[in-house]
Amino acid sequence: MAGYVVKLTGSLFEEENWETLVSIAETARLARGRARLLFVCGGGRLLRKWLSLLRREGGASEYDLDMLGIMFTRVNARIFSLLLKPESEESIPETVEEAVMLARNTDRHIVMGGVSPGFSTNAVAAFLARELGYSFINMTGAGGVYDKDPTIHSDAKLLRRVDTVKLAEILGATSEHAGHYPLLDKTSLGIIRRYRVKTYIIPPDPESLGDILSGREPRRGSIVTP
Repeated sequence: MAGYVVKLTGSLFEEENWETLVSIAETARLARGRARLLFVCGGGRLLRKWLSLLRREGGASEYDLDMLGIMFTRVNARIFSLLLKPESEESIPETVEEAVMLARNTDRHIVMGGVSPGFSTNAVAAFLARELGYSFINMTGAGGVYDKDPTIHSDAKLLRRVDTVKLAEILGATSEHAGHYPLLDKTSLGIIRRYRVKTYIIPPDPESLGDILSGREPRRGSIVTP
């Protein structure tokens, strides 16, 4: 049975995207028995707003802010786990070791958030995919890999397939402080590249996820080749 680690963008947990989140959960529930799924949840816009405020006010360290971010992602994980019932595991793993052990002993879907300061949820997902021999699906608001930043350049082109060398060039120098990680941060990209993890970068929609879980190429997004 094929296995996938799915990184859910935190934006799915914002009210305007709840219907999409519910549809993704339904797609995942229907896939039980033909795919093993481990979801890693991001934090979202509300978290980023709090982190921005706390950087300006008070004396919180980056470690403090990382820990707050981890708490947010675990709340989101619990929400999504409940949406997946009865096809989800009850426990929310708090370490990669817990997640790997659970994945090897259940056929139910697993949901988790962040694990440790300085380790993005993208990196958690990529590392778990490597440890379990799963594919990595990054469901992100960016919707795929473009040849340049589509939020700045109106002529940016979606790359349906891209290798990790080209992707590294596109990402370039990026900020990686708490609550802000690019399409793929340097750690997750390094894992994908070194261990040749099959990776999909797709928009947060149930159709593209369903395509992959059915063994087809996603109708939207990009496939990253190591």
